[in-house]
Amino acid sequence: DLYFSNMKLPAFIKESMKGTSKWKMKRTGYSKEGIPPRLDLVKTLKQGLARRIATGSKRFIDDIDLRYKHFTKHPFPVKQATMILLMDISGSMGEFEKTLAKKFFLLLYLFLNKVYKSVDVIFISHTQVAQEVTEHEFFYGTETGGTIVSSGLQMAKDIIDSRINLNETNVYISQASDGDNWAGDEKLSVSLMEDLLSKVQYFAYIQTEEASRKERKAQYGVSDIMTLYAELETTHRNLKAKHVCQEAEVYPVLRSLFEDD
Repeated sequence: DLYFSNMKLPAFIKESMKGTSKWKMKRTGYSKEGIPPRLDLVKTLKQGLARRIATGSKRFIDDIDLRYKHFTKHPFPVKQATMILLMDISGSMGEFEKTLAKKFFLLLYLFLNKVYKSVDVIFISHTQVAQEVTEHEFFYGTETGGTIVSSGLQMAKDIIDSRINLNETNVYISQASDGDNWAGDEKLSVSLMEDLLSKVQYFAYIQTEEASRKERKAQYGVSDIMTLYAELETTHRNLKAKHVCQEAEVYPVLRSLFEDD
C-alpha cells in the first residue's frame, strides 16, 4: 500500500477504472416523504389545490400535500482499461538494459494488479519482428535479434484496431528500449506513434541505458528513440518519456510517470 500510494493512471484521462460499474442517482417520480432540499414546491402546491377543490378545505397546505423528488440508485457501465507492455529484447539490449526494463515493468504490473480490478494487460516483445507473448515469456524470455521499433508499434496498433473498442475501453501503452533502432525505421516509427497517440489515453516510455552511453550520445548528437519521442512530447500531452540509467532510478521514474498530481 505504501509503495504504490498516490499512484494512478494519469488523472487527465481517467474515466473509470475501479470495478466494472458505478452508481448514479436517477429521478424516479415523487414520494410523500423526503428531506427538505428535495421538496418539489410546484408539485406540492398543485397537490394542495387539488385537495382543497375536492374536499372544500380552507387549509392551504397540509402534510398530505407534500411531494418530494424521489431518486433511486441505478448502475451504469464503467469503461474498462487495457495496458499494453512493449519491450525491446533485441541484441543491443544487454543484460543491464533488460534488467532495468523488466524491473520497471514488474513494478508497473504489480501496481496495476494492486490498485485496479479491471485492467487487461497485453505483453509484446520485439526484435526486428514483434510477437504477443505470455506474462512468463515477457519476463523470462531469452530471444534476441536486430532492432526495428516499428514492428512493436505496429503490433500494438493492430491489436487496438482489431480487438479493442475504444468507446468502451481506455488504452495505455508502456514501452521500454535502449533507444537503438534501424536507421531506415525512423519515419515509420513516427507515423505509427502519431496514430497510437491519437487512440491511447497515455503512453509512457523509458529508455534504459548506462549513464556514460547516454552522455556520449548527447556529446556527439546521436539521434535515437528518445530524440523522436522528445519531439512528439512537445505536441502530445499523453506522452511522457524518461531515462533510466541505474537500478536506483527504476522506482522514482515509475512514480514520476504514474504519480497522481
